[in-house]
Amino acid sequence: MFFLLRAVAALFGFRLIHLQIITDLYRDRLLSLGRDYDQLRGSYNEVVRKTAVTELIVQDETICVAIQTADGAERVIQTPFDPSHEVYVDYLVANGRPWIRRVFDEQTPPDKGLVIDPTWTDINWQ
Repeated sequence: MFFLLRAVAALFGFRLIHLQIITDLYRDRLLSLGRDYDQLRGSYNEVVRKTAVTELIVQDETICVAIQTADGAERVIQTPFDPSHEVYVDYLVANGRPWIRRVFDEQTPPDKGLVIDPTWTDINWQ
């Protein structure tokens, strides 16, 4: 009986040690994951600050393109196009972000559309 109690106690002790090791491993992995996430968040926020976001806004029969940075600096460019007609937008991926390159409507040829940023007027597609 004594040996049986010792065996049960040893098994219980072994199981407790095993659970503690697993708990420590999970805790270490979670802490590491948290550090990696903080680093990724910092890198992402740094990249976002360097680039702008563009969006098409239609208000009161006017079409505008808004440019906003992470600092909140916003520039709104009005277009001469009528929202009651079909409006087309060319997008360009620059610095990993979609950027509205130009806006035109069904009555305007694409090469006569409003270019939002002169940097993107002529693109070497090669």
